[in-house]
Amino acid sequence: GVYDLYAVRDGEPGPTDIWSIPNVVNDLPGGAVYTRNDLTPGVSYDVYVRKQCNDSQVSEWVGPIHVDAISCPAPVMEDVVLTRTSDTTATFDGAYPYFTYDASANRAGRPLRERPTFGMSNIMLPYTKSDLVPMFDYDVWLRTKCDSGLMSDWTGPFYVPTFGTNQTPMKVSPNPTKGQVMIQGMDAVNVQIIGLTGKTEFSSKVVNNEINISNLAPGQYVLQAVDAKGNIQTTKLIKK
Repeated sequence: GVYDLYAVRDGEPGPTDIWSIPNVVNDLPGGAVYTRNDLTPGVSYDVYVRKQCNDSQVSEWVGPIHVDAISCPAPVMEDVVLTRTSDTTATFDGAYPYFTYDASANRAGRPLRERPTFGMSNIMLPYTKSDLVPMFDYDVWLRTKCDSGLMSDWTGPFYVPTFGTNQTPMKVSPNPTKGQVMIQGMDAVNVQIIGLTGKTEFSSKVVNNEINISNLAPGQYVLQAVDAKGNIQTTKLIKK
């Protein structure tokens, strides 16, 4: 059938109080789901409904029906860490493991695809992706899935750097660090420290397998090291 809808903030006068023309009128097929996208998040509403039988006959108002307007928070850039742990594996970590996410991964620089790829829909953090193409950079986007029909905007790209093959895994210590970082497992000659947005925040030569990042802002980063042969390894680094 066809229905009139009347939505007011919780406690404000409704149709049964003022008998006015509805402020929301919609044609709804019987049993259809109706979505309103103009409600204020965090506000409670009273909704009244009546059926329009024909041009001159309407039913009594039914209501109030209590509705809480909610929002869907987007993933927080600073709380999501993506680290390439082998030539075909990346781990996705974050402070909000109780959220469910859609994810879309593209090789770096390509446009965001319409739907998630590489089977990364409905992921929970921490999450491990084990079929990435070796020696490629990836851009990853996330969006929160609050409900079947309620999702946040896409957030990203999160940068997953390349990782070499057949190498002794690199280790850094201490980690977390306040400044001094010792690199072990490879003879690194240069390092770059990349922020979670993919921007290089620090670049330096390596002397005696050590670097000093005292001037780097506290946060979570990806350390990318290069040896004299051009081999690249990465690891997650936390600056206190």
